[in-house]
Amino acid sequence: MKNTKTGSCGTPVSSTIIKVVDTETGRVLGPNEPGELLVKGPQVMKGYLNNEEATNETIDSDGWLHSGDIGYYDDSYVVNHNTTNRPYCWADTVEQTLLKRLV
Repeated sequence: MKNTKTGSCGTPVSSTIIKVVDTETGRVLGPNEPGELLVKGPQVMKGYLNNEEATNETIDSDGWLHSGDIGYYDDSYVVNHNTTNRPYCWADTVEQTLLKRLV
């Protein structure tokens, strides 16, 4: 598979913004600095149905979804160390990685 990086979960899908923040201070981190992965884009959920408390715990006032996952980015890819056991499909590279591990 072209344009992949072993251990990464691929590149963000179109119109997706990713940022990584320090889990204690909320400071935005730079490349290769591990922290919590935050996601923003038109495909990100608006919130939990009939559960404002859960929505407010997950999506901040600026619209960033706090994944709870620790990861980092480099020049081209996002590397995600999933701490919540929630499945993500960022790109086809995620599916390919999972399939390889299952076989």
